[in-house]
Amino acid sequence: MKICLRFFGEYGWKLIDSEKDKKEFNKLLEKKGIVIADSVIIGEYARIGDYVRIGGHSIIGEYVTIRNYVTIGKHVRIGDSSEIGRYSKIEDYTKVENNFNRHGKDTFTQKNIFYTTGVLMQEGKGVFYKVVKRDLTSLHDNRYRYEYGKGDILNLKKKQDTRGEKEFIWMSYSEAISFKGVDDNYKVISAEIKLQDIITVHYGIKVRAFSMVREVRL
Repeated sequence: MKICLRFFGEYGWKLIDSEKDKKEFNKLLEKKGIVIADSVIIGEYARIGDYVRIGGHSIIGEYVTIRNYVTIGKHVRIGDSSEIGRYSKIEDYTKVENNFNRHGKDTFTQKNIFYTTGVLMQEGKGVFYKVVKRDLTSLHDNRYRYEYGKGDILNLKKKQDTRGEKEFIWMSYSEAISFKGVDDNYKVISAEIKLQDIITVHYGIKVRAFSMVREVRL
């Protein structure tokens, strides 16, 4: 198969032909942290980022782009010319249509947010989580304090930019507690967030408004 792997510097995406030297190809996959299970079919000119894991019996279409740190389950089908964003987790037996998120067109859809964060939104709303200090101040800004039962409206523009304003990033519960270990110094809170108020999609979401903050105890 001929796939493109990501190289920094002068190459960018570089076409690699696995049939020319399978041993060297496998070494390259190992070096880049890429794991491709048995019975996987990958179409010509697919782009595979670093630290990608693809489960057995999955089919990846032609010209698909899979960014870094993506996990794809077993028996997954990803249509031609689709793009799977960084940190996405595609569950077993999922079917992703052709041209999904090509050029970022589906970035702010409920489906892409589910793939990327693991949080399933319904009717334009979802519950997301974060870790804060015991006094409910932000981990990133001691001046910002959350309040139970309330929310906030922020003067932030919609843009796919993962830098800055970390205090306004929310994520799945499992991602929140792995992002910052929870002990007596921290609390987990949740908030209701509308799809229209999501301004960045990454391992979590950055928002310009949220409501109904609650303490989470499991």
